[in-house]
Amino acid sequence: MQPARGHEPPSTFTAKRRQHSQSKPRPVGSKEVQTFNGTARPEHGADLALIIGLNGSTQPAIDFAQRHNLTLIAASRWASTS
Repeated sequence: MQPARGHEPPSTFTAKRRQHSQSKPRPVGSKEVQTFNGTARPEHGADLALIIGLNGSTQPAIDFAQRHNLTLIAASRWASTS
């Protein structure tokens, strides 16, 4: 499949996995998103920086991600639509 004209597929991406000590994961917070932003592109060379939160993300995390072109996905919402 060819990419849309003028849009090349990302060549490098990075992912972050966070261990949970609680039975229910908490939402991804602003601190985690800021840390991820500081390493995803400059350190790992990611073209696409993507965070999947098992229990969504906090509003400050969403706001930060929007300002820095990071993609946040709520896995709970994603799973319920499939």
